[in-house]
Amino acid sequence: MEWFAQKFAPEPLPLGLSIGCGTGLLERDALAKGICERLAGVDFSAEAIAEARRGAEEAGFARRLEYRVGDINALHLPAERFDIVFFHGSLHHVHQVEHVLGQVRAALKPGGLLYLDEYMGPSRSEWTDANWGFARSAFDALPPELKNRPALAIPLPMDDPSESVRSSAILPCVRRLFDVREDRPYGGNILWFVFPCLDVARLREDETGALSGLISLEDHLLEKGWVESYFRVLVANRR
Repeated sequence: MEWFAQKFAPEPLPLGLSIGCGTGLLERDALAKGICERLAGVDFSAEAIAEARRGAEEAGFARRLEYRVGDINALHLPAERFDIVFFHGSLHHVHQVEHVLGQVRAALKPGGLLYLDEYMGPSRSEWTDANWGFARSAFDALPPELKNRPALAIPLPMDDPSESVRSSAILPCVRRLFDVREDRPYGGNILWFVFPCLDVARLREDETGALSGLISLEDHLLEKGWVESYFRVLVANRR
């Protein structure tokens, strides 16, 4: 967010919208860093919205933050209202990706910004062995004493029916509807899988450089284009 503020918001943007705002951490941070003057937030969860309102009150931002409960899949937004729209780990829970991003495009003022920090890898129904073959091989090659379990697993909470429901549709849809100004992939192809399966206490004592090796492997795969980053930050303008 510091990078975004410096590059895209040298002066506070008048009005922003956070879709899938959860408990309001992003909105409070955006106000504290001077990215926005005011923000609205919408989320599926009434409990999360209640907590976001409490957090805004405690932080002294209650007059600058407005929250509501809403079905994001059926989102309807006023035309040319917002200077920026944020998604932070929320759009991959949305089934109607095209509808929501179409609403966002129409709701942005001319020159308005879209900010996404999202999982954009395979959707929940699309997983194949090839999607995590590199991670599985990397895990299998590690010393047994560094592991906290015998086998690797896909690190998605599949008991949540909205988890990654249409995640693979996000990137092509954004590229179709918006002009992408920044695309900052940050991986997840190795570490997202492997790190939760490691014994952290033993990893701290490890002198073999196993963790550095995993980081280097992921960087190498991304640099060579052998994998498509599962996580990325995108900044775009309405087209």
